[in-house]
Amino acid sequence: MRLFGDDVTVREFSARPGNATLLREGKSFSALLAKRGETMLQLKLLVKLGGDVTRRQLSFAIPSALSSQLALAIDQPEADVEFPAAVSVKSSTAGQQTRVEGIIGASERIELQWTPRVKRAAEVAANVICQNNALVSFGNGVLNARAVLDYQITQGEMRQARVRLPAGHRLLRVEGERIRSWEVQTGNDEQNRAGRTPHGCCEQLPAHC
Repeated sequence: MRLFGDDVTVREFSARPGNATLLREGKSFSALLAKRGETMLQLKLLVKLGGDVTRRQLSFAIPSALSSQLALAIDQPEADVEFPAAVSVKSSTAGQQTRVEGIIGASERIELQWTPRVKRAAEVAANVICQNNALVSFGNGVLNARAVLDYQITQGEMRQARVRLPAGHRLLRVEGERIRSWEVQTGNDEQNRAGRTPHGCCEQLPAHC
């Protein structure tokens, strides 16, 4: 009985009862059964994965049968699995693995694809670059400073920015295209301005004081 072709390597083989022998015929693997009856074969296989880091693919030929059942553990949590040939398929996450159970009909090949879960922006460490430009003017005994803070976020997200003002300074207003709200917090003779953005990122946070 032919089992697998050249797209599979058999690493371990056992049979119950032990009246079966694994044979290598060219690039294929077959099983020789010594007598009639029910025999259970257990094999550990090595199969080369296809695709790339964004989409993985598992494809190999299987023995002919009226139906086949597949149980698979993918070493990636919450993977998005596609099993087009399956009559029924169920996937679940257990720890750091995605477990897939599927039943296929009279097919002679396993075709399975999955996409690793993409990290959410909140799970990625934010990388923020800020450029600060200030214009200071004097008039009528008053010092006026206009500061422009230009934030560039190369990865992750920034939900809130906090700026500390020197003691004795007073914040007049905060302007910015993507600033949703801001507030002044007083403590230790210093004022802090916190600006919140609507989508977790901001490009410019100009402040007048």
